[in-house]
Amino acid sequence: MLSPITGVVFGAAVVGTGLAAISFRTRRIPGTRWFALMMVGVALWAGAAGMQSVVDGDVVPTWHAAMYVGVVV
Repeated sequence: MLSPITGVVFGAAVVGTGLAAISFRTRRIPGTRWFALMMVGVALWAGAAGMQSVVDGDVVPTWHAAMYVGVVV
């Protein structure tokens, strides 16, 4: 069963992806490239955390590892 937090986490991934796309389009403004990179990391982190709570079985460690890639970014 899915918890309400899962929807919030996937929502954070969508918002992070949208902010990364918007800031990448305005990349001439100083600092927006780094902000876009940070939002890509947030989106990857939130998306992987959401997928980790949705799937079960042998693929959970894969999403757990992907979550840490987003944390490092």
